[in-house]
Amino acid sequence: MITIDGAAGEGGGQVVRAALAYASTLRLPIAVHHIRGGRPSPGLAAQHVAGVMLVGELTGGRLDGATLRSTTLSYTPPPPAEVTPGGEGKAGASVAPAASAVTAVDAAPATAATVAAAGTAAGPHASSPLPPTTRAASTTATTRLSPTYEADAGTAGAVTLILQAALPAALVVAPCRLSLRGGTAVAFAPPVDYVTLVLSPLLRQLGVRVSLAAPVTPGYYPRGQGRATWDVAVGEPVVGGGGGEAPTAMAAAKTTAAAAARTLTAVDWGGVTTPLPPPTAVRGRAWVVGLPASVGERLVAGARAELRRLLPPHTWEQLSDWGGVTVDVEGEPVVERAGGGGRPARHRNRERGKGGRKGVHGGAGGGGAGGGGAGGGSGGGNRSCACGLTLALTHPDGRVLGASVLGERGVPAEAVGARAARVLAADVVAGAAVDTSAADQLVPFLALAAGTSTLRLGSPTAHTRTAVAVAVAAGVDASLTTVEGGVTVLRVVGKGALLNPLRAAIAGTSSAPAGRPFVTATWAQSLDGALSAARGGALTLSSDPAWALTHGLRDAHDAIVVGGGTAAADDPSLTVRRYARPEGAGSGGGHPRPVVLGGRLRGGTALLRARGAGAPPVLHYVAAGGGEEAAGDGGGDSADGGGGGGTDGPDAPDPRLVTTVVVPLAPDGNDDASAAGDGGARRRQRRRLHLPAVLADLAARGVRSVMVEGGGAVLGSFLAPPALGQPPLVDAVVVTVAPLVVGALDAPRM
Repeated sequence: MITIDGAAGEGGGQVVRAALAYASTLRLPIAVHHIRGGRPSPGLAAQHVAGVMLVGELTGGRLDGATLRSTTLSYTPPPPAEVTPGGEGKAGASVAPAASAVTAVDAAPATAATVAAAGTAAGPHASSPLPPTTRAASTTATTRLSPTYEADAGTAGAVTLILQAALPAALVVAPCRLSLRGGTAVAFAPPVDYVTLVLSPLLRQLGVRVSLAAPVTPGYYPRGQGRATWDVAVGEPVVGGGGGEAPTAMAAAKTTAAAAARTLTAVDWGGVTTPLPPPTAVRGRAWVVGLPASVGERLVAGARAELRRLLPPHTWEQLSDWGGVTVDVEGEPVVERAGGGGRPARHRNRERGKGGRKGVHGGAGGGGAGGGGAGGGSGGGNRSCACGLTLALTHPDGRVLGASVLGERGVPAEAVGARAARVLAADVVAGAAVDTSAADQLVPFLALAAGTSTLRLGSPTAHTRTAVAVAVAAGVDASLTTVEGGVTVLRVVGKGALLNPLRAAIAGTSSAPAGRPFVTATWAQSLDGALSAARGGALTLSSDPAWALTHGLRDAHDAIVVGGGTAAADDPSLTVRRYARPEGAGSGGGHPRPVVLGGRLRGGTALLRARGAGAPPVLHYVAAGGGEEAAGDGGGDSADGGGGGGTDGPDAPDPRLVTTVVVPLAPDGNDDASAAGDGGARRRQRRRLHLPAVLADLAARGVRSVMVEGGGAVLGSFLAPPALGQPPLVDAVVVTVAPLVVGALDAPRM
């Protein structure tokens, strides 16, 4: 077990949060001693306990010492075969040591999704719709696509610090939702606005998606009682523009378990040999509660004047437009009194900690009525008096520099705003890639990324040095180095961690036999195993979450395989529509490559219209000398030969969009006579393609993973018992089970 001194370095709760990040994502047993030994009140505070318990709930790891004022905490990850979000080995997501079997759960009760190794049981009772310890905020498939986890500090402890503790662990089970209660803007912690305007855009560059799912309920010292709810998912990184886009309810939360299992992406923001570009835009938010709106306006004015004074003229010219900085009045408006002051506050937040930076992510107090102070804290009765400002300077490449301040008793609002400006100006002049507050928060995510990240920093803080020290203790190659010109560079060699067991199974090409891709077979069925209604009738087996799961699985594979009958009858586009892939991803130029087995392809279909510029053509596999009989009904769907001229005729597709590949027939030739087709009817004797030859050709074309979607006969061909001495053709099976019973005996079933 790795042991970490909680009193070392910054000596606060950050040591615990960072240690849990590595323990939960890298599956390390970690113990922290002398927790918060550098604080006047050692041990875990309420907000730390809330974050620690949430990590345990997210990962199912064992926690010892997670109690108020405890100075020792240990985390033991669950055994490899029991990686179970929700805790206690319950249904959620499980993976065997060789990544050969996975069970994933659709968050909506309407549909359960089961993933298992080929040849193992996969059915409607393989998993429950939700981990039993998850507290769901909703139960309808149409309104919620991911499980919700809740934590409550019970005090004004910062919800953002709970988020810091839980966010790395949440990536393991993403997409998910974190609903956190406590303080939303309190001393010595980043406010929610900082997460929205600064941290979230930075994490997007790495591939982490964090966005507010609902309006924030404000909570201030000393009562707290605020709430912030974030959607969390993992997806492809967004390069550039991340900081300039307005925050939205997160579409990425509708990504799936497969998409959520990506490794994060390393970043090169070193700026040592080539200077980083200066910021080009300003965004921000000032807020007041229990004070006149003019206090917020003065916060902004003070920051603007100070930035203009401190920044080089050419940089300021890019930042002169402050239209993106808003002033919000929370609660009932307050009438401004003579002398320019608001209602005086009677209490102040006196909490201080070692290494705290006065006025940045902290500093609270009341504003005098006549002195024009920027108030903060609790007013009389049930009314709070507080104010704050968060500023974000955005760069063309998507980086963001930010700073947040809270009002202080007796300090003019202009002076408080100027303090935020001075922090920002120092980072801009130093050419820093990220601000001093973001640097330490990013280290755990850089440690998970695939590749080496470099970040140019301003003056490293005690928090940043502590973050690096904890990373090193957890086995991460991380360092702070001063290079020529006095520039400090943060360097982190990422572990390339697969953040979701489902992805580990799907992407585990090492578990596939040599010479062929990793193969996943997937289908939807009813509780009694029906694939469709009897006699070809319509039957809806997919909910919106299941549809999202399908598109996430598509995104996780290099190619999608369907039979010729499915291609003709359903006219699918076989693209990823729920999750935007970057150009060039995989082997499909932005989408997985379509593969059609047998049948005839015709021009003008959705499958061909979806082929974008530069995308490789559809692969159409047919049998040598198949003749018309093999495709006689418009395309057999049991991996049929489909005829040597599968793309000929007056309605033939553009040959630039289709590559026809001729492969031999299966040695047994005729053993597919009883396979059920898409409509469930018994087909006449078929000439089955030699699927190992198809897979070998795909591997030769650089295809590493294949998703077999249907129809039923094609799936049956892939799942058929292999020849004596030969390995199975399928490495994983994904089944979505709809909560309905078809009942008809003649409905097609797997």
